[in-house]
Amino acid sequence: PVPIVQPPPPPTGSAPTATFTPPPPTNTLTLTPQPPTATATPGPADLVLSSIVGPNSVTLGPGNAPVSVAFSITVTNTGQSAAGQFTTTLGIVSVGTPQSVGVGANLLPGESIVRSGTLTFTAAGSFTVIAQADSLNQITEISEVNNTGTVIVNVGAAP
Repeated sequence: PVPIVQPPPPPTGSAPTATFTPPPPTNTLTLTPQPPTATATPGPADLVLSSIVGPNSVTLGPGNAPVSVAFSITVTNTGQSAAGQFTTTLGIVSVGTPQSVGVGANLLPGESIVRSGTLTFTAAGSFTVIAQADSLNQITEISEVNNTGTVIVNVGAAP
């Protein structure tokens, strides 16, 4: 005869179960997009020949000897940035080459600098004295047309 095998009895007790415990919450960085902020970029420097101070009329010396005359020139930076190195000149239109009356540098917005020079007149007549800031065009400026100033000097013959 064939033996009859009984199935094993079901297990007693509880079966192990897996449990999941979530980690505690952490701080989370949330980025909120912001519109871009405009940063003002200052405009360039602007050297302006503010004034030329000197006599409007002079008289030649005895025997019509040449006469030397002092002039003072004011250059102002009316721009928005400092001006780097620049040269200022003074001369008599159509008479020789203008002379340098100084090199300036780091002229801040709103600042002025005064330069002095002497011109010699050798003949009677009406002459145009010209002064120019940034005469070598070393500075990028808002405007180049305000770098030059002129005055008329009448030179009389000796009595």
